[in-house]
Amino acid sequence: MLFRSLNRTIGDGPRELAWSNLFFYVQPAKTMMPSFSARPVGFTAPDGYRPSNPSVARLGDQIVFLQRTVNYTLAEDNLQYDTPGGAPVHTRNFLLRLSDELAIQSASEILPPVDMPDPANGRVLGFEDMRLFGWRDALWGVSCVRELTEEGWCEQVVARIDESGACRLTDWRVLHPTGPRVHEKNWMPHVKPGKTGAGAETLRFIYLCDPTRIVDEQGATLSETSPAIAAQSFRGGTQLIAFAGGWLALIHEVQWRTAEKRRYYLHRFVWFDEADTLRKVSRPFFFDKKGVEFAAGLAWHPDERQLLISYSITDSQSWIATVEEAEVRSLLEDVDGLPSGLADTASRLTSAGGHSSTPTKAGVKPERAEDDGAMCDASQTASEGKDVGASGIKSTDEIFHDLAPFLRDVDSPLERRERSRQFDTRISPFLGGDDTALPQINCFYQVMSDKAEHRTMIAATTSMRAAGHPVRVWSYAPEKLEFIVAHGVEVRNADDVMPRALFERIVAGSEIRYFSDIFRYALLYEHGGLWMDCDVILLRPFPFRGDHFFNLQWRGSHKGHFVCGNIIYAKPYSRHLRALYEMSISRFHDTSGKEFGDIGPKLLSDYIASDAGAELREWVFSPMFFNTIDWNEIDRFEKPITELADYLSDERVFGIHLWTARNEARPGGEGAPLISTLISPLESFPTFTSLADRFNTDKNRHTGNRHAYARIYDRLLSSRKLSMRRLMEIGLCRGLAEGNQTETPSVSLWQSYFPFCQVVGVDLTDFSQLNNERFKSFVGDQSKLDDLRGVAAKLDLGSLDVIIDDGSHASFDEQLTLREFFPLLAEGGWYFLEDLDWQPPGEDAAKITLTKNLLREIQQHGSARSIDPLGVSALAGQFAEVLFFDSHYELNRAKLTGGLVAIRKRAETGHLR
Repeated sequence: MLFRSLNRTIGDGPRELAWSNLFFYVQPAKTMMPSFSARPVGFTAPDGYRPSNPSVARLGDQIVFLQRTVNYTLAEDNLQYDTPGGAPVHTRNFLLRLSDELAIQSASEILPPVDMPDPANGRVLGFEDMRLFGWRDALWGVSCVRELTEEGWCEQVVARIDESGACRLTDWRVLHPTGPRVHEKNWMPHVKPGKTGAGAETLRFIYLCDPTRIVDEQGATLSETSPAIAAQSFRGGTQLIAFAGGWLALIHEVQWRTAEKRRYYLHRFVWFDEADTLRKVSRPFFFDKKGVEFAAGLAWHPDERQLLISYSITDSQSWIATVEEAEVRSLLEDVDGLPSGLADTASRLTSAGGHSSTPTKAGVKPERAEDDGAMCDASQTASEGKDVGASGIKSTDEIFHDLAPFLRDVDSPLERRERSRQFDTRISPFLGGDDTALPQINCFYQVMSDKAEHRTMIAATTSMRAAGHPVRVWSYAPEKLEFIVAHGVEVRNADDVMPRALFERIVAGSEIRYFSDIFRYALLYEHGGLWMDCDVILLRPFPFRGDHFFNLQWRGSHKGHFVCGNIIYAKPYSRHLRALYEMSISRFHDTSGKEFGDIGPKLLSDYIASDAGAELREWVFSPMFFNTIDWNEIDRFEKPITELADYLSDERVFGIHLWTARNEARPGGEGAPLISTLISPLESFPTFTSLADRFNTDKNRHTGNRHAYARIYDRLLSSRKLSMRRLMEIGLCRGLAEGNQTETPSVSLWQSYFPFCQVVGVDLTDFSQLNNERFKSFVGDQSKLDDLRGVAAKLDLGSLDVIIDDGSHASFDEQLTLREFFPLLAEGGWYFLEDLDWQPPGEDAAKITLTKNLLREIQQHGSARSIDPLGVSALAGQFAEVLFFDSHYELNRAKLTGGLVAIRKRAETGHLR
């Protein structure tokens, strides 16, 4: 299916159907390239502008970065461009210089040419979607410009960036291709060196992919060839860079999905040979999530092992990513070998230009030798570190207690939790957002008895799938694991990683856990991704995207066990994983005693403490992520979850290690101990959306007005299931106040989903008779300033993780409450206002702006444009996000959208969401 869409030998109809169906099969970049690591660029756009399509390039050894900023927002259909007051669409470009660590070192606005004429068409202004490239020892760009003709034709303009004074475009000219006039967009610059002794490098462009048309620096056609595949949908993307003896670029394809009425972008790598023939292509992928994504920059990282990719998301976010070049190389498929390929490619050469060896100027990386890479480094490291011991004069024990001093005193769960908090703040930049592509999870499981129920393995793998991760279980008897395929788990033959004969020899000489330690090193070296033992219950997605991840265990130092190998993340071909693999094999063959842990926790700990593995110490994190309950604390699994707040109520807890070797899992009913709930994770930990359907609240899908807000709380709050400390709801239960209801259903819902959360209620009615440890009520009138300040005075600033306003719904009351209660919200906390489409009668529109309209203005412009008597705009600087969602009831009843707003409070760096 993935290559049928490129098949020239089938009819247009089947090919177009296959191309349309790509939407359902396309995978995220992180899945196809496990080393793919992306981060926001971090550039602050001028007021009224937002970052858009960027372009990264190299100029010598310097990483240069073109940051486009625009004054429009992209509408939800990904088609309409909205500007403030209907102003012309305007682009401002900035030239950034980045460090090798991709930090911004400088930024200058690129001014338009001094001889730029007045716009002939004033609807779209500026140099759009500029691709940077180095040429003739200078920095150039090619852009789309629409203001030069009265009709607003898209024209390609090439210009040099002059930095001798003010950063400005100069030496500009319009490129005029032959043929009928059309909108010219997305030409891909290609700088080729001259032949040895034949003069300067030449500039040309890929004008089309199918046919592959090459044009010169004036736009005149140099050559045109037909590729072996049907590539008519390929649209220009990045520059071409030297790669594997030819030239690599990133292109995009755009799909219009009629049902959703939206555009979606897919991306592929394409490779051209020295004759400019399209010879290789990758499968399609997306960067972050399916939608509008645009890549206009591709370059070598100065380390000559990684590629840099710059792209935007919805024309409003600027990202830069790194990926190992070996992974990109492995993705490329020879077009002649595809089911769609044709052996011969006709060439219609109109005029020939010279070709030569791989260039080295202007930041184009010379091709590396095939045998130079991670495997050689890993072998060398393994050889140097076979006697892995202390680094310098310090022992492994001293190194880890210096690295993680909280390990010296771990008897108090509460104290060790707090003492390790600062240690773990380093992880924040490496945890992606809600829509980050999740890493592939790998496990090993061998069925040793046909009578076993495999309850723990099923619980673990289904929890991983429920969290959204792709899960792959490796086994030497894959046919015996067919029962987990129905859960969405992929089963693979472990013989593809290590030969079965070696497995049998190792197990015969030790035990299966010993083999599993070796297998994970081999697997992660070859495939990369996330390793999880089959007794880890994953409670939420783990969107890690760093280089490595290792987690500690609280106890075990008496045996040299500091790092627990139950969770490991690595990119493919990590020299450290190769070293660990080779050392573990060597130790198996060289030692007679084979004690559990020798090549697991002990080898990991000794290696990371050694000089060879010292750089991994920055990727070691506390046990809070997966080992918060330690191996010698298994009696805690006998307690109900509500008694384990000191262990589990923390934003760092992503999963729980069951330590199955020491804990016999068993089923249980209501009120069962923790182990019983973990063994049935899907039933014990339902989604908030499903749980809400059990309560008599219109937040669900079937009660009362059926607003279905539960889906939004599920999306935004599920990651805080165990760490939610305190939640406030304004407006508890009208039915109870009126005497026709005997419960506060939403309070019960919050308490059921968040086991360690105290709910604070504010209402006109006194609910104090219901007060207990997990519920506290206040009487207050939202319309009265004194009442609101009286409640606020009894609560600490920043003490609430969530505030939900489901009270009077009057705009004055909502805005007054928002102003007075927002300081009570913790950094990174959410403030929700429900039922924005319903207003009580009597409000004067001349005196107060509807809350929905006011917050929409702040979302779009950064401040209110209408009257704001209560000064809500003054809070805008503390708003990290303002998101609107629909009430399904109002959408169906009155075609109204945006019935709920969610505002996230800005947080300092290091805050885990």
